[in-house]
Amino acid sequence: MFTLSGTLLGLVGTGIISLGMPGETHLGPGALLVLLAAACSGTTFVLQRPLACRYGAAKAAGWPLIVGALLLAPWLPTGLRQAAAAPQAIAAIAFLALGAGVLGYACWMVALAGLGASRAANFLFLMAPLATVLAIPINGHVPPPTTILGGAATLAGVWIVHRAYRRAPATDLESR
Repeated sequence: MFTLSGTLLGLVGTGIISLGMPGETHLGPGALLVLLAAACSGTTFVLQRPLACRYGAAKAAGWPLIVGALLLAPWLPTGLRQAAAAPQAIAAIAFLALGAGVLGYACWMVALAGLGASRAANFLFLMAPLATVLAIPINGHVPPPTTILGGAATLAGVWIVHRAYRRAPATDLESR
């Protein structure tokens, strides 16, 4: 029950943040694609856990990245031409590929193997508050009050889920 309430509180926090954003809030044609992406991501979490446990986080993270790079190879010439036209973007691309991509995916595999899909997925709610905090020194963007309130609700939801798993017996965790 606590895991469900914590997850719902995290969703409410995310909703508060989105309602506080400028512009009109409506479901456009891209909303279905976002829902499809979430369904694919959730399915991937569940399917990757046994692989991460069996083969280790490095192999379970490495193979999807290698296959993804091979599938994107037909667009490599275009990407190289665009990078040559904007050399200042190369450092950003390298950071996104190595820092956010490889390192982030490897950390995700370690968390997935150790925590399980449902518990690890709740920690994804931390991305919005962390991005908000990082935007202050990087971009000088000070968040509006709704973002702070939504972030607090999101963090509380993550904390509730984490506490529920710490209190639950090991056999109960396997059924979640």
